[in-house]
Amino acid sequence: MRRFWTNNYVRWGLTIAGAGAFLVVFYRIVANFTGFREGLSTLMAIMSPFIYGFIMAYLLSPIYNFIVRKTYPKLKDATKNNKRALMVSRILATIVSLIILLGAVFGLMALLIPQIVDSVRGISQNLPSNLDDVSNWINSLVAGMEDTRLANTIREGIYELQDNLLAWVQNTFLPGVGSFMQRVSSSVILTIKTFFNIAIGVIACVYFLNGKDVFRAQGRKMVLAIAGKSKAEEVFEFVQFTNKTFGDFISGKVIDSIIVGLICFVAMNIFKMPYPLLVSTIVGVTNIIPFFGPFIGAIPSIGIIFLTEPIQALWFLILIVVLQQLDGNIIGPKIIGNSIGLGSFWVMFAIIIGGGLFGFIGMVLGVPVFAVIYYYLGKLVEKKLHKKAIPEATEDYIDYDRYAIDKRELEENEVTE
Repeated sequence: MRRFWTNNYVRWGLTIAGAGAFLVVFYRIVANFTGFREGLSTLMAIMSPFIYGFIMAYLLSPIYNFIVRKTYPKLKDATKNNKRALMVSRILATIVSLIILLGAVFGLMALLIPQIVDSVRGISQNLPSNLDDVSNWINSLVAGMEDTRLANTIREGIYELQDNLLAWVQNTFLPGVGSFMQRVSSSVILTIKTFFNIAIGVIACVYFLNGKDVFRAQGRKMVLAIAGKSKAEEVFEFVQFTNKTFGDFISGKVIDSIIVGLICFVAMNIFKMPYPLLVSTIVGVTNIIPFFGPFIGAIPSIGIIFLTEPIQALWFLILIVVLQQLDGNIIGPKIIGNSIGLGSFWVMFAIIIGGGLFGFIGMVLGVPVFAVIYYYLGKLVEKKLHKKAIPEATEDYIDYDRYAIDKRELEENEVTE
């Protein structure tokens, strides 16, 4: 029987059959993609409290671990009971983590909700007079033009743009703001279901924090039982690398975004720009998205400022460009460093693909997910090349012949430098 299963033809046949079955299942999923997405959405809605809890626990885990490390040695010496000291240190770590979590959430809500309400009310009240000021400015600009065919064409274009902008604001923007605020207040903040899910998520977060060591041990047992010791080490290495990649990226981007939001807030106050807290929060939150984040946050922010003070919108655009350069060249590299290990093209690729498939979450997590895939795909290629005694470095395959450049000259220059 063993000879039958080790026969190459049998193994190839099973491989082909398995690949065929996978393709059939994949085709059925794609063919019924709408139903698949609806089923996945339903499952995600059911699991949302545990997803919230896991995300909270993952973000709070460094704080929890820090408190346990600092309190356990002192409690051990005081109680002379190691298990009791560990239990008490975990309780203290849980309490501190929850205080930080709830303080951050309620503090942010207390700051933002009044600011959002005031901003929407101010935009609604001041919008007609601001539009009149813009219209008068446009009329004075057009009146100063000479009566030529080009000037008449420009006038017509400006008047048409002005009418379209006014119609969009009256018919789309203002009703949209009202409906948006209604949806936010009714379906996110005030609904019992959302509050219930978040409350269960906080409870699940406590279980995740205090049970993560047991969960990790159970996972190791399962992997060792299924894969064996040699393969299990590869799985553990993969999990450790993935956790480090995600942890470094998420914690780094959160700290980076907080700094960017604070700089934006201080700069807007210095230059007397409207709605500094609201706009800085938008810029800081969207900055979590690599590459496109500052510009995604700048678009609605410029619109908000433009409806209040049009000239300040131009200065805000300049501020965002300067801030993006500061973040991309100084702040981001100092905090995050090269933890992702991806070039700029692959970062953009991961953001676009992740955002197209999973929206905002995909734009944020697409980069670390693709970084893990990229890293292990590179390791696989290098392993195959090593077995065949073929050079593994990418530089060995770069060809400059089309530019009539000898690669050895470039390498010699690098050595001398």
